[in-house]
Amino acid sequence: MSAKKARSMKGATAKVPTGLVKIGRDGEQRKVGAKSWELVYDQELNLYWPKEPTALDVTHAEAMTAAKAFTNDWLTAQGLKADAPTRRQLLSLVDDTRYDPAIDVRFFPGCPSSWFWTKTPYAPVRGFSWFVNFDDGYAYGSRLGNLFCVRAVCAGQ
Repeated sequence: MSAKKARSMKGATAKVPTGLVKIGRDGEQRKVGAKSWELVYDQELNLYWPKEPTALDVTHAEAMTAAKAFTNDWLTAQGLKADAPTRRQLLSLVDDTRYDPAIDVRFFPGCPSSWFWTKTPYAPVRGFSWFVNFDDGYAYGSRLGNLFCVRAVCAGQ
């Protein structure tokens, strides 16, 4: 499957994530210009993302473990547990109007223009999994032993 076809599977042709909200350590919403926050809430998909990558330069197995181990006091108090994102979830963070990185840096400052693991298996090749490249926003399949980043996600209630 070509990268172009993989990208088109996510839906819209050009997308800018909307409905993102900064969340402080106390669980309260912060203004877009706030300097301090820990989470980003996607109101459209009801997902919570950590502001920073959960782990850098890890294999797929290490990424899955790191994502599940992510904790935040407020999320824990809400009974929410972290996991690795699916391909579709992670692609929801891609900002098609940006490059290097292809993510809204107002909410995810310092996001590396790097590859991020998902928990979605890459069906065309056994032993591969999908990842999203935040340099250009495309999704690809890769061997599980490669070293990429991961960003945990928590589904809201």
